[in-house]
Amino acid sequence: MIIPRLLLPGKTHHFQQQQQHQPISEMKIKNGTVKYPAGKVFVSDWGERQNIVVEMDDGSTEKLYFAAGRQPHASLKRGQQVQVLYENGKRRLLVNDKPDTPTEPPQPAYQELTPDQKRAIANYVQDQADLLGFCLKTASEKFSEQVETEESLRTLATTLFIATQRHFGL
Repeated sequence: MIIPRLLLPGKTHHFQQQQQHQPISEMKIKNGTVKYPAGKVFVSDWGERQNIVVEMDDGSTEKLYFAAGRQPHASLKRGQQVQVLYENGKRRLLVNDKPDTPTEPPQPAYQELTPDQKRAIANYVQDQADLLGFCLKTASEKFSEQVETEESLRTLATTLFIATQRHFGL
């Protein structure tokens, strides 16, 4: 940085170079996708907070914390593309506020369900209950001699249920 001394007309002016001893900050921006959007609000030493999990394009994941309700962080959707800025050991979330594609108008908070929707929900719940019952029966048959408590059997059944849902996209 050059610092000029008092400038007088007709005089020769000398300038000093001031040396700075601050380390140069390194900035890096990584692209990622929202894996888990903002969830429950929790209380920490910094007040009410929320977090999101971003899966980076390089395969790593970042859990980013922010003040509860902070926008646009709190309204990000699963699968939304974001960028994370790394600077001086801190991480900041960068979001494209202007989406490339037009968005749908916001839906009202609640819509009355049609009879067809109610039937579809009832069928889905019944199917899921049947699947959970089958997982519990299978866990009991396969693991009853290897586990000591009913809670352990329920845990195994729940694990089978979740794994089945993920595997078949239910």
